[in-house]
Amino acid sequence: MNKLGFGFLRLPIAPAGEIDLSLLDQMTDVFLAHGQNYFDTAYTYLAGKSEWAIRESLVKRHPRSSFLLADKLPGYKMTSHEDCYRYFKEQQDRCQVDFFDVYLLHWLNGKHYEIAEKYREFEFLEELKKTGKAAPSSPDAAMRLP
Repeated sequence: MNKLGFGFLRLPIAPAGEIDLSLLDQMTDVFLAHGQNYFDTAYTYLAGKSEWAIRESLVKRHPRSSFLLADKLPGYKMTSHEDCYRYFKEQQDRCQVDFFDVYLLHWLNGKHYEIAEKYREFEFLEELKKTGKAAPSSPDAAMRLP
């Protein structure tokens, strides 16, 4: 795996206050052109606009096989085990992807770890892995992961 990742937490903002998609497209293209391919977002980054930006600047413009995409379950927001599925589906829809190469629990501290155990979030992650929703489904893609 490359040593650099492109995080979509802080993005260029246009004078009107929205994400500067034109500049972000340039940044994304330069990152890929220099042999990097790991992109990171999360449900809560930029009030959900980060996942939209990933979709617009990366997913819609580049072949899925050309990048690795990481996202994070906002486990601290869960109020039931079913919420894991709901949030994950929303993230897939926002990013317009069938799977995430890396899928993490976001902001996992002591308090949030208790929530993760209570709502079986670790079991949910294992299920995603087994079904190919949080790992590549093809052997060629799997070779890219450590």
